[in-house]
Order: sequence, then structure tokens, then C-alpha cells
Amino acid sequence: MSKKPSLSAGVRPSAGAETPTSARAPICRVLALLLLAPAAFAAKPAGDLTGSWQLFVDDYLVASKENVARTYHAFEKHPGNPLVTVDQPWEYTVVSCGSVLANEDGKGYRMWYDTWTRKGDPDDGHSLYATSADGIHWQKPNLGLATWRKNGSTNNNFVGTSGSIMHTPDDPDPARRYKAVSSGEYRFRSSPDGFRWELLSKAGIFGAGDTGHLMWDPLTEKYRGYAKISADVSGQRRRVVGYSDGTGFESWPAMRLVMAPDDFDDRWVKPGSIQRTHFYNCPVVAYQNMYLGFLMVYRAEDDEGYFHGPIFVELVTSRDGVHWLREEGDRPPILPCGPARSWDHGMVFAASVVPAGDRLYLYYSGYDGLHDYLPFHSAIGLATLRKDGFASLDGEDNPGIVTTKLLTGLTGRLHVNCEAGAGLLQVEVLDARGRVLPGYRKRDCNEPRGDGVDQVVTWDEHAELPATTEPLRLRFHLKNVSLYSFYAGESPWLRCSPSRGTAAAAPQTSSPPRRPTSCASAAPAR
Repeated sequence: MSKKPSLSAGVRPSAGAETPTSARAPICRVLALLLLAPAAFAAKPAGDLTGSWQLFVDDYLVASKENVARTYHAFEKHPGNPLVTVDQPWEYTVVSCGSVLANEDGKGYRMWYDTWTRKGDPDDGHSLYATSADGIHWQKPNLGLATWRKNGSTNNNFVGTSGSIMHTPDDPDPARRYKAVSSGEYRFRSSPDGFRWELLSKAGIFGAGDTGHLMWDPLTEKYRGYAKISADVSGQRRRVVGYSDGTGFESWPAMRLVMAPDDFDDRWVKPGSIQRTHFYNCPVVAYQNMYLGFLMVYRAEDDEGYFHGPIFVELVTSRDGVHWLREEGDRPPILPCGPARSWDHGMVFAASVVPAGDRLYLYYSGYDGLHDYLPFHSAIGLATLRKDGFASLDGEDNPGIVTTKLLTGLTGRLHVNCEAGAGLLQVEVLDARGRVLPGYRKRDCNEPRGDGVDQVVTWDEHAELPATTEPLRLRFHLKNVSLYSFYAGESPWLRCSPSRGTAAAAPQTSSPPRRPTSCASAAPAR
């Protein structure tokens, strides 16, 4: 059963960077995933992943489940990996992905990435730029923007900064349409085009460790920051994930702990040792009407429990960006390390998710060695997943049933993202008392067949959901079907309604989203 991270008295967060120091650790500076749109459509950048599809990654909209299991689905690594490697004289053994965004016209992609420098290079690392027409084949253009001090030439792909790159088209100042925040420094920079950057922050907006991620959140219209801090958890010092937010570019509130390992995370630890699990970082994206986090789980296998071990990625989910749920069951990685002696067998660092048709593209940095076992080499790879494909509710031969809570805002056509194949998916519509509405019975349903991310459900006498302002429930019958998400017509946001005598639940955050997403518990229909 999924649990929120424990913030008991045994967990004491500290401000700033982690206390124990180590050799130069890999830094994967990650982005906020909000993509650039033409100025005429500046209110919603192209590639924005918010929307109206309702995911089944948790039970937020679910009143009851029978004979179904939730399955988590890992990203599939691209067979051509790695896609970006060390191949320029100013690149050393490590290249790490910072951000990937869509081009302004929505065609092709842009990447900001980083590299370490060789001994004797007067530059302390480089922020670099690459471009791709298809997201798979990448070129490193000669930008001519900055001088490589080692030879005095501008024939390179240097760009002013990397890290968390955000496009904020609502900013009235054209010189600030892009924002960037680098890990460790945590100061805002601005740019009109993603190439030329100027400082916005006089000092760091908060204190944190060397790995973090900032995003612009279109649901609450504020910036959110997630970064590595240190805390005492179960009597051991650990890296954990801290959180802060703000609307300006100076002096945010101090980081507070929002994600920490629990006992199940330490299930691998050798008895009697001081090995332990750390959380290295957690890039977050506003996805549909909720938040998804790519939690980098670090298992410190050395005798001190701090310096050496693998890092892989698990999925965490939230409805407010502050309170997070872990995966149920064994918590399988959504992005695992590669097999032994592969280019990414030691560590994988998630960076950016971008839409690509019916798929999602996740760019990540892969390392061929464990944390702090130097020297190691890294490259940048791609992993893909079906749209909304993070988790599904699955029914087998013995049909499963999923009934939603009472929902207001259901209207228009009902769309589903599912794998039906030779299976059977039928949907009923129920009123507030749990009665199936005439014409919306299971036997009336023209069920979708096959596998598709956007399939329409109809009934013999109805092509759309009932035209009513009253709250309704949906009941899904699943026989050998995997159900990922649904879309309830033209209404982009749903609100759960309490049943009679049930008080509405308060939002999960004191600063609720501008679009309603609050949900109250309701007794399941019978």
C-alpha cells in the first residue's frame, strides 16, 4: 500500500547542502517541462503537459475497485542509445542532460546539456547546446557565442547556461521569455531566446545541495523548486528532497523536507551494516491535472553508507506538488539502471519529458560507474512510454470493476486510454444514488476494441455522456483490459462531489490550483 513519506520526529531536515562531503559527484541539472509556443498562444506553451485526462496512477478519483490490480509501467529505453556522447574536444568524460524543450514552431527539439572539463582547461565546465528534428538524431551546432579560453576560438556549441530551463511566454518582458536556474547556485537567469542569458537573482533563492530542479507550474502560476538537502532519517544522515516555491526571483522560503526514505527503501541493506538509501533528486512535472515526480533513489553500498552505489528512478505522484505518494507494492523502477557493463549500468538521472505523438520521450543521463567511483563516463539517452502510460488498472478473466467517486463536470464524449485487445471494456453511468441511468447500462455499451490512447466510448442510444449538471459516477467493467486514463468530454477539469451527509475534503495545499482539482471521499455505489 502506498504511503506518504514519514515526517515523524525521527526526521530532522537541515538547511543547505548535505553535511558529508565526497569527491566530485555527477550533477544532472534538470528542467521544468514547459515548452515554447508562438506568441499568439502564449498562455499555453506548445508541449504543455497539463490537460483534462484523468490518470489511474492513484485512487484520487476511485471510490471502489474489485478484481483489479494496479500495474506500473517502466519507460522503454531506445535501441539506439546513447544518443548524445562525448565527441568534441571541449567535452571530457561526462555529458549530462539539463533540459530538452520543443522548438518554437513545435517541430523538433532543443537540448541544453553540461560537460566536465579536462585537466588544464581554463574553463570550469561548459554548458552546451544541441538540436534535433526528431528527438533521436542530435547535432551540435557551431553557435559562435562564446570563446573557449583554451584556444581562443568561438567555433563551438557553448551556450550561456544549462540546468532547469523554463519557457514563460506570459512574461511581459520579451527579454525574460526563458528562465534558467542551475543546480547548486540556484539563481534565476533570463533570456529572450535560450542563448543569451542575464542574471535576474542577486543571490541564491534558497540553500540546497548540488542537485535540484525548478519548474514553472501552470496550475498554480508559481515557480516550484525541488532540491537535495540533508536530514536525519531513522537515525542516519541521508540525502532527501526539499521543497520551496515562489513567484519572484529573490529569497524564497527555506527548503522543507517533502520526500525521505522509509524502512522499505532500506530492504536491500546488509544486516548489521550502516548502508542506507538516499533520495538524490526528484524532477517534477505538472502532468494533466496533477504532478509526477521522477525520484532518483540512491543505494549507498559502501561501508560508510554514503559514497558509492547505484542510482535508479521511481515514480512518485501528487495532487498538490507537496504531499507525495509512493508506488504500491515493490515499487518497481520506472527507469532502471542498464545491465552489467552497459553504458548506463551505474546510474540513471532523469531530466526531461516531452510529448511525441502518442508517446512520451524521457531524456536521461546514464553513467557506466557507481556514484563517486571515478573516473566514470556518461552519455545521454532516450526512453519512451505511451501517453498517460505510467500505471494502469488491469482486469483479467474474472472481470474487474472500477467505480469512480461522484464527479461534477462530466460532459460530452467519453474517451479512454486502454489496451483492450481481445478483452472487453464496458462503461456504465450512475446517478448520485448509485442507480444506472437508462440507456447507459453495461449491455448498452459499444465497447472499444484494441489498443489506443484515445478511444471513444458510446452506448446504443447515446453518443455522449448525459447532459446534466448533477454529479455522476462512471463504472468501468474490465475483462482482460488495462485502463490508463479517461477524458470526460469537453470539460477540462472534474471535481469530486461528496455523497449526501459527507463533508467536502479540503484541498491538499493552502494555495489551491486555479483550476479545480479537489476531491472528496464518497461512499462507493452499490
